Order: sequence, then structure tokens, then C-alpha cells
Amino acid sequence: MFKNLRSSGKNKTTSTETKADVNSGKLRLAMDLGSKTSKLVVGKFKGSRASIDVMNGTVNNKGTVLNGKILNIGDAQKTVQKLIKASGTRVRNVVFTVETTSLIRREIDIPNVPDEFVEGAVGYQMSEYFPIYVQSYSLQLKPVGTFTEDGYKKRRFSVAALSKEITETYVNFCDVMGIDNNSMDINSNAIEKLLQLEIRTNPNCPFKNRNVVFIDMGHSYFNVGVYANGTYLFNKMIPVGGYMVDDAIAKRMKIVPEDAEQIKVGNGTKYSAMDLMHQFSKSSGRDDMEGMVLRDTLSVYERWVTEIEQVLKYFTTRNKSNNIDEIYIYGGCSFINGIDQYFNRRLRLPTQAHADFRCIDAGSHELNKIVLNYLNPIGALIRS
Repeated sequence: MFKNLRSSGKNKTTSTETKADVNSGKLRLAMDLGSKTSKLVVGKFKGSRASIDVMNGTVNNKGTVLNGKILNIGDAQKTVQKLIKASGTRVRNVVFTVETTSLIRREIDIPNVPDEFVEGAVGYQMSEYFPIYVQSYSLQLKPVGTFTEDGYKKRRFSVAALSKEITETYVNFCDVMGIDNNSMDINSNAIEKLLQLEIRTNPNCPFKNRNVVFIDMGHSYFNVGVYANGTYLFNKMIPVGGYMVDDAIAKRMKIVPEDAEQIKVGNGTKYSAMDLMHQFSKSSGRDDMEGMVLRDTLSVYERWVTEIEQVLKYFTTRNKSNNIDEIYIYGGCSFINGIDQYFNRRLRLPTQAHADFRCIDAGSHELNKIVLNYLNPIGALIRS
């Protein structure tokens, strides 16, 4: 997790919560503020289980959040206050989870220095080899291992660098909300923690000893993450999302995107993604408005497949052992009727729009059905 997010000189809202507090079963609130929707989870992590009391989400006003950055704190405040009120929670300590194209992830090797000097050594290496001003970034460090090179012992860390231009928007947001926050997580790290917890909890889980892909199908971006036996290997955010269907329909019918979204939802109840593939391909002779709209929708799905294929091909060609066993999709667009079957057919890889996480106790059948849509904030509850 990213910690100590506040710049020196700012008024600091202190938090006495410790790692022991979090892992002892203390209720915690986790939030994922997306470009289209904001999601809230209230729960606790203890031992080998994540126990969830509340999962709730709502649509943001347009322009509230973009690419991980809060652009309109006032609108974000109204959205989150509505979610908190609906949840009935009084939990004040919040962890946010975020993903952005500006995030930098690298493996960095440093000399075998004591722990108190690790962040400084990593920062020095980052500034030496990458064109960034390290002081402008918050760093998340995860030890990968040790090795010996030229007779000297070295330490290797997986490093995530998140721009303080983004983290400071969350600090300011917390000040406005009057809530405590001293840490943030990133979605790919949240998923890794959740997968590793599931592997420890359920020895027969489908993620054990396999390379799996989790695709967060958001409104503005898809985040494609690859994990081997629950360990993060690689991720890539690609600039495709649900907005593309709305825009395609709006352009074809000459209507505003908000009305196009309603058309999209209605078409989804009548036709699955597989129906579109079989009935509304470019070779289809149907040229009425509905036929043209459905062909446009199918073209968007094809664009998604092309972009995902490029990411997966990049990963698998880097190393002969980089195979992919299965794909799991989640997020708003994963609810498109039959999109999992469509990906299964077009990507030629088993694709699931559901996963049974036995390490998550959602308390009721209705909550269990929507767990997959809240994986990012649920994973953020876990402190490793």
C-alpha cells in the first residue's frame, strides 16, 4: 500500500490504526472511485477470511473522476456521502484503491541495505534509470527476493510509483469529507492479495499453480492483469471501455450518449454478444436502424478483443513459459449479456464472468452474486 500520502507542511489528519488493528477484525471501509461508478465496501479481514457487511455502488456525475484522479471533489463528496448514508456505516477510516495509466511499475535491484534505507535506495535507483522526478511520486514497495551478483548480496523489489498529483486529490478529498486516510492501494495489488488469500484458504481453487488473467472491464479503460499462482506478473491498462458502445449508438442514431446508454441496455436484454456475432456481422444484409446499431455494437466488441489480444500476445511472447490458462472478467462491462462466451470464442481461451472466492464471506446469497464486481475494494481491505 501507498502510505504517508500527505506532503510535509500540510495539516495532517492522524490515524492510530495499525496493521494489527486491521488484521484483528476491525471494520474498515474501502472505496474504488471509477470514471463511471464509485463502489463502497464495508468489511473486515481476519485470519484467512474477508468478511463483507456492505457492498454498494452508484453512478458518478460525468467528469468527477478520470483515469484515477478526482477532478471534482464537490461531486465526489456528494457521491460518497450518498453511498455512506445508504450503507448505514459510521466507519471513518478509509482505504482507497485506484488504477491509472500514469502508474509506473518496475522491479528494482538495490544493495543489501537495512530496511530503514530501502525506500531511499529504491528512489535513487528509480531516478537514475527512469525519466521521473521521484519526489513527485508515492512509492509502494514489495520485496521479491535476494540474490548475489559479483559477490555482493542484493535485494529485489517490485515498485509501484503513483504520481502525487493523483494522491493529493484523495488527501484533499478526505480533508473535505472529514474522514481518516493514510494509505491507498492499486487495483492490481488488491487482486493479487485476494488471489493469494484464496489459494491459502482453498487448496483446490482454480488459481493455484495456474496463469490467470483478470480483466477489469470499466467504462473508460480495461485493466488486463496476469497472475501466476496468485502472484502479480504483468498488467496493462488499455483505452477501451463501455463508453465506446454508448458513443457508437449515439453517433448512429444522432442522440446524446445518455439516451444511447438506454438503447444499449434494451438491446442487451434482446440480444447476447453471441447473437450479434451470428446474426449481425458485416455480411448481414439487414440495413434497418436496429441492424446498423447492433453491427456498430459488434464492431466495438471486436475492437475490445483486438486490444486484449495484443496485450496477451505481448505477455506470452516475452517468455516461452508465459502461457495463459484462463480469463476472468469483472467490472461494469462484464455484465453484458454473453460477453464471456464471446471472449471465450474470439480469444480462444476459457473465459469466466464469475469466480467462487471461498475466502470472501459476503453473508447472503444476493451479496455473493455481486462479489466479482467489487473485487478491487474487497482486496484493498487485506493488509499484507
